[in-house]
Amino acid sequence: MAVLSCHILRKVDAETWYVGDDTGDWTIPATSNDLNYTAWAEFRNIRYGDTLCFNYDNQTHSLVQVNASSFHVCLLLDPIQVYSCGRDTIQLMTPGVRDYYFVCAEPSMCTLGQKLHITLVGDVPAAEPKKPSVVQPSSASATSSRLQHSAPLLPPTFLLICLTGLLSSRW
Repeated sequence: MAVLSCHILRKVDAETWYVGDDTGDWTIPATSNDLNYTAWAEFRNIRYGDTLCFNYDNQTHSLVQVNASSFHVCLLLDPIQVYSCGRDTIQLMTPGVRDYYFVCAEPSMCTLGQKLHITLVGDVPAAEPKKPSVVQPSSASATSSRLQHSAPLLPPTFLLICLTGLLSSRW
């Protein structure tokens, strides 16, 4: 089923990469001489639009996309995306993003090498510039805002007495 889902998400000219190739699993490298995921990625021409397939036991491992700072210190300071199904496919199609960082959420597993940094080769479309959003306050909210800042709120009984006095003086 994971293989099928990887191919469904592909662009016509995109590649599908099974993270770890021969091992086929997202797990802690067995020894320091074993698989280094980042070194694995450096020997592939992973491009914008390609798909990564991560296979792992979701009872003991996880997959989290993080920023560079979190990746280097193996702490999930501000996760970008959390995956947990154990057969995750990720299409690398974020405009303006050339570097992707993934770790196992368990800090000790990340420290032991269960992490991956990918730098895309080739062209990456530029990110759309963010347009500042201008929100015009409605007249009711503007009035409410002015009232809140102009004077302290008075107890309802005081207002009722004042209104009653005004009305009785007019009639």
